[in-house]
Amino acid sequence: MLKLNGQELYKVSEIQRSLFDLAVTRAQSDVRSCLSRLRELVGASGAFAFYFHAGSPVVVSDSIGEQISDYFFANWSGFDRDGFFLFSDPELETINRMRRSLGSGVHHESKIGARDEIERTRYFQDAFQPAGMHHVVGMSARLPIGEAVFAFGFSGPEDPGFQGDRTEALLQLVLPTFEHAFNTLYANSPSAEDVAKSLQHLPCAAALVDSLGNVVDANALYLDLPEVTSADPVLRVLGPVLEGCRPSELVLVLGQTVQAFDLTSAAHEAGLSARLVEVAKLMVEGFSNPEIADKLEISIFTVRRHAEAVLDRLGVTSRAAILPALMARASIAIR
Repeated sequence: MLKLNGQELYKVSEIQRSLFDLAVTRAQSDVRSCLSRLRELVGASGAFAFYFHAGSPVVVSDSIGEQISDYFFANWSGFDRDGFFLFSDPELETINRMRRSLGSGVHHESKIGARDEIERTRYFQDAFQPAGMHHVVGMSARLPIGEAVFAFGFSGPEDPGFQGDRTEALLQLVLPTFEHAFNTLYANSPSAEDVAKSLQHLPCAAALVDSLGNVVDANALYLDLPEVTSADPVLRVLGPVLEGCRPSELVLVLGQTVQAFDLTSAAHEAGLSARLVEVAKLMVEGFSNPEIADKLEISIFTVRRHAEAVLDRLGVTSRAAILPALMARASIAIR
């Protein structure tokens, strides 16, 4: 039987309250806060969150290296019609498919496979081990597409948090709130209908395009274009999931109206620091986090923190929403 003292009970209740708040804030920084509090509660050395929101997977790390995040995004190739993630690393795909098939729950790594088998996998050798996630206990919530995972890393097989039942019992206490929080967060992410409505307010040609290149919806400016050529400045970002588990892309043709828009001033007026303005501009221009790191000569870890701060400050959950949010603040997009 799990026995908690008053301080531990307070921590559990605070974590549950913070998870409930996620559905409202939708901020990655708040996900990290919940993850960090749980990591401290179970005595883990590091942790990461992995979940699906606003059309793409999200990875949030706490006290570990960035190898796991890099590995996930390097191998992620979409999802199938049943909502399972697809990875180019077949062993990683098998693990995620198995865990999602098990449904929401608390999972010790021994449920996934024998220790010697885990240590031979590429994802362990190239990502988990160098990131500091040597031995893992986690909890997951099945989502309509993919899942939400909080994974906690321990230093070795003799670590009390990994070896005993206490970690799993503590996570079981939080699991119902965790499952509710991320399913609500998923339900509140932008839908294709939401994006279609917002297209009409953009001062540039914009369209929602499916994975085969078919235009699902577009505004009048896009429909009036003779064609989109390679000479046109185009921003392409992940869009919402379409009916039938089809991925989509939001295509913005950055014409004269947008080129004349003073993004820097709007970003400053939105309260972004000089560094965050630089990052926001590169995000809007379609550069990836590694490319931003190279351009600004900073670490990928710092870029991720800055990108997260940009989204949080603007109150949006995806890169596609940055430009419309800044335009709205400047009374250009919404009229």
